[in-house]
Amino acid sequence: MRTSLHVATIAGIQVRLHISLLVVLPIFAYLFGVIYLSAAQSAPFAPEVSTSAVWLFGGLMALGLFASVLLHELAHSLYALKKGGQVKEITLMMLGGVSRMTRMPTKPGQEALMAFVGPLTSLTIGLVSLALTRLVPAATSFPAHFGLFYFGYLNLFLGLFNLLPAFPMDGGRILRALLTRPLGRSRATRVAAAVGRVFAAILFVLALFTVNFILMLVALFIWFGAEAERQSEQLQTALEGVRVRQVMRQRPATIEKDASLEDAFAAMRAGQRDILFAIDEQGALVGTISLTQIAALPLDRRAQTAVGDIAAPATNTLSPDEPLTRAIDLFGERGRPTILPVLDASGRLIGALDQDDLSRGLRFLQIEANQQALDDRRVFSQRKEENP
Repeated sequence: MRTSLHVATIAGIQVRLHISLLVVLPIFAYLFGVIYLSAAQSAPFAPEVSTSAVWLFGGLMALGLFASVLLHELAHSLYALKKGGQVKEITLMMLGGVSRMTRMPTKPGQEALMAFVGPLTSLTIGLVSLALTRLVPAATSFPAHFGLFYFGYLNLFLGLFNLLPAFPMDGGRILRALLTRPLGRSRATRVAAAVGRVFAAILFVLALFTVNFILMLVALFIWFGAEAERQSEQLQTALEGVRVRQVMRQRPATIEKDASLEDAFAAMRAGQRDILFAIDEQGALVGTISLTQIAALPLDRRAQTAVGDIAAPATNTLSPDEPLTRAIDLFGERGRPTILPVLDASGRLIGALDQDDLSRGLRFLQIEANQQALDDRRVFSQRKEENP
C-alpha cells in the first residue's frame, strides 16, 4: 500500500505528500484558527471574526507552513544537486519534510552547508514576513497583519529548532560534518546520534510533565531518526569494499528468448519461480519474463508466443565489480525492482541479486568476518605464548 501521493516534480525531484500530512492538516487548520480567534478577541480594536474567516485563516496558515517546509527541503536538495549529490524525492509529513538523497555531497564542508541552507531559508522567510507586517496596519488589516506576524514566527521557530545539534535535525548534520575531520565519519555519526538521543530524552521527559502530545511525537521522531542515522552509517562502513560478485546468485534462472510462453510457465512451475531472465544464444540478457505477464495472455496464445516477444527490458542492471551499496540504493528506490540482473562487460548475464540474496550474502560476510577476527585472536595468542 502506498503511503504518499506524488503531487509535483521540481528540478527533477518528486514532491510527495505523506498520508499523515493529510490527516493533520485539518487539525493544524483548526489550531491556527483558534489562535487567530483568540488574538482577534484580545486585540484593542476587537475586529469582527466570522466562523468562515477563522477556518480560512487556519487553512491558509496550515498550507503556508507546509509550503515553507517544502522550501526548506528544496534548499537542501538544490544545494546537494549543485555539489554533485542525487535527490530522489521530497516527502512532506506530519512532523515536517524529508529529502531522500541517493548520493550526498562527499566533503564535510559541503554537507555542513547543505544542512545549513534549510534553516537559513526558514529564517529568511520568517524575517521577511515580520518585516512585511510594517506595511500592513493591524487596525485596518488585522487578518493580514496577524497572519504575516504569526507566519514569520513559525518560520523563525522552524529554522532555529532545526539548528539544534541533534540528529536527524539539520544541526545534527552540521555537528557531524564538523566532527568528521577530527574523528572520522563513522565516529562523528555515532557522537551526533548520541547527542540526538539525549535531546530526544529531554524533550520526552518535558512532554510528560507538560502533557504535550505533539512534543512527545517530536521527541520520538528525533530518537528514532538518530538511531536510523547511526545504523545507516554502520551499514555503510561495514559494506566498504564489498562488491556485488561477493553476494550475487551465480546461476540465475534463465530461458531462451525463442522459447514459448508455455515452456516459460513450465520452467517457472518446476523451479517455483515467478520471474525468469530471457537470454539470446550468446547468453546476453534480452529482458525479464514474469508470471504476471504470462497470466495476462489467453491460454491459446501461449504456445505460439515467444518469450522474447513480451520480455520486459531490464531498466536496472549491475556489474559484478560495482559496490554493493549501489544495489542497496536501487532496492530502496520507489518502484524498486524485485531482482537485479548482473551483467559482464559484454552484456552477458552472469548472476542475479534479490533482497533474499542480499540478506543471505550479508550474513555470510558477517560470519566470515567474525571467523577471521577469531582466527586473528588465536594467532595473536599463540605468538604471545611463544614469545612471552
